[in-house]
Amino acid sequence: FMGGESWGGISSGLQCFALLNPGQDIGGIEEVITKYVKKYRPDSKNVHHYKLQPLADIHFDSKYSGGVDTKALWVFSFIGFFLIIVACINFINISTAQSIYRSKEVGVRKVLGSLKSQLFWQFLTETFIISILALFLGAVFCLSILPHFNTIFDLNLSFYDVIDYKFVGFIGVLLLCVSFLAGTYPGVLVARIAPILAIKKKLTENDAGSLIRKVLVITQFVISIVLIIGTIVVGKQMRYAINSDLGFDKKAIVMVNLPKDLEKARLDGLKDRIARFSGVEKISACFASPGAGHNNWGTNVVYNNNSEDELFLIYAKMGDEDYVNTFDLQLLAGRNFIVRDSVDEVLVNETFAKKLSLQSTEELLGKSIEINNSQLKASIVGVVADFHDQDFHEEINPILIAPLTSTYSELAIKINTSDTKSTLEHIENQWIETFPEFIFEYDFLDDRVAELYETEQRLLTLTKLFSFLGIFISCLGIYGLISFFVIQKTKEIGIRKVLGGSVKDILILLTEDFLKLVLIAGAIATPVAWYFMDDWLQNYTYKTELSWWIFILAIGGLVIITLITVSYQAIKAALSNPVRCLRTE
Repeated sequence: FMGGESWGGISSGLQCFALLNPGQDIGGIEEVITKYVKKYRPDSKNVHHYKLQPLADIHFDSKYSGGVDTKALWVFSFIGFFLIIVACINFINISTAQSIYRSKEVGVRKVLGSLKSQLFWQFLTETFIISILALFLGAVFCLSILPHFNTIFDLNLSFYDVIDYKFVGFIGVLLLCVSFLAGTYPGVLVARIAPILAIKKKLTENDAGSLIRKVLVITQFVISIVLIIGTIVVGKQMRYAINSDLGFDKKAIVMVNLPKDLEKARLDGLKDRIARFSGVEKISACFASPGAGHNNWGTNVVYNNNSEDELFLIYAKMGDEDYVNTFDLQLLAGRNFIVRDSVDEVLVNETFAKKLSLQSTEELLGKSIEINNSQLKASIVGVVADFHDQDFHEEINPILIAPLTSTYSELAIKINTSDTKSTLEHIENQWIETFPEFIFEYDFLDDRVAELYETEQRLLTLTKLFSFLGIFISCLGIYGLISFFVIQKTKEIGIRKVLGGSVKDILILLTEDFLKLVLIAGAIATPVAWYFMDDWLQNYTYKTELSWWIFILAIGGLVIITLITVSYQAIKAALSNPVRCLRTE
């Protein structure tokens, strides 16, 4: 597959498809196509590149209006994988920490002749059964949230759409992997318990076991912190993109689609009748709004009667004399054009001057400009300040604004929001009176701008969900561990209280280890999150800063969540009766 060519100087959606013979060398074909440039465009100094693209890749390529971003799919896949890892870590931590409760059972089984392998497979089988139950509950949960998922991604999936042999096979492999990953270490640990110590419940945790548990806890904290930082950064970039000054007014502007081949008299009459209503502040007929990546017309350009086209395209935003005022564009030099029977005056933006390496925008005034193979030739009479004609992923393009009536496809109407309903009804009534044979269709410009970031908004929504799940799973694990930790420290707590230890001292004893683990995890997660989020922000030409407070907020937030999670058990232990604690065996 080859991307669209430029026909008549206008960037079109034409595509060329080629069915290749099996085993063809793609690189060799591309080399042959490259030679066509010299053959058919020998005098052109513009550089052209031709590449073949597999048809299956179009769906994942945003350059060709692909519906899915491959990078986003990989991000979600890795997040899902990390959530499974966090859940497995929790299971391992809680299983090993609470092995003391099953020590007598293990001791009796060993005395009666059970082998280590039998005990290992018993615990692995139990883990497998738990995993099956979790799979069933997960399937029920997925079915319940599928309508919300369809809403977020604008899909219409049903449960039967995803069930096939590949999906079933994947779930089967995942079930076995999770069971093996979560059950292996606890099974090995329990199988190694000495029978006499197990029966007497005289189990102690060696340094290696304690270290492994701490490493696992730190790992899940690292994952949680990275997810929190990712959520904050994505949200910050979305707010930056949507709320930043785009260089034009997008608030309360209604964009109404116009019929093709519209007579100027009917258009002027419609504009005049709409403008008379008190709720309408400004109105302009145009080819496209300044931004929102809508109706982009890229074409070749010749400046100041040069003999060849410039090495860049210019993007036409045709509009009438009210275009600048309606969208509140800023004139940096010169004046607005005057509409006459023929187009002889145009506006350009300051990026056009930068592309030409001019020292000032005033140098453009009075110079001639030709576009689309001399379809339009006029004089530059004004220069407007740059505005974002694409989303923040792309650089600002050179822009031309000209009153070419034949290209107008929209009405831009700035309305007063005090009575939006009545104003829209007035606009619709005038439309029906003028064009009874056409359907009245409109949308708001700020909605168009928001649509440019639909993928990022979905990414933000899912990242929030994954962050919540990661933190929730981590909290469950922490709660289980603090419960076990309190049991281990019961006698020590009683002795400390008898010797005058305060509730504050007991709380510090029970929480300081967990807080240390959070801080260690924060030190590890910070450079990891910085690397990945900085790489993600590189996709944007205009981006927010990766501020230091984001990392402090994420780590501090997890510290607070951890304190809240352990506080119940810690306070309960600190307020317990010391006599009962000392009697505990």
